[in-house]
Amino acid sequence: MEERDRELAESVLNRLFCGSAVNGLRFFTPQILLDGPAKISQEGYINLTSEWVVFDSLPKEYPGSFEELTQEEEELAIHKLRGEKVEKIEILSPWPHLVVHFKSGKVLFIHGKDEQYEPWTAGLTNFGNDSEQWLVVACPDGGLAVWAPEGWAAHENV
Repeated sequence: MEERDRELAESVLNRLFCGSAVNGLRFFTPQILLDGPAKISQEGYINLTSEWVVFDSLPKEYPGSFEELTQEEEELAIHKLRGEKVEKIEILSPWPHLVVHFKSGKVLFIHGKDEQYEPWTAGLTNFGNDSEQWLVVACPDGGLAVWAPEGWAAHENV
């Protein structure tokens, strides 16, 4: 993963999600829904397509392996995040592990290492004519792909 790609992706996600609150979930592929950022009337989401875990506080180190959860246990863990406000987003290196820090101290860690599939995606829904394209994808083999509105500068309004 290129450092400039990591910095851009982190900047985009902080722009989209800082101050947002978890307000729902979608089923099948677990997806956390967040109320949209200020000045943008779109809903945010984070797809949890790889292994993930919620910690009550910042751990000393992040796991390399995960306890397998049933669908019901995953849904309950996401439900317990309802109303949690995002304080900051962090993308680790060399693999793009996604770390969501909540104001309560809770931490969502999404494993970013996968050789074949996209471990996670995050962005805003694209509904209506006035929607903007905001998307960050953790790519197989550790890269990141970022889509943001044309003319948006990293660290703008973060």
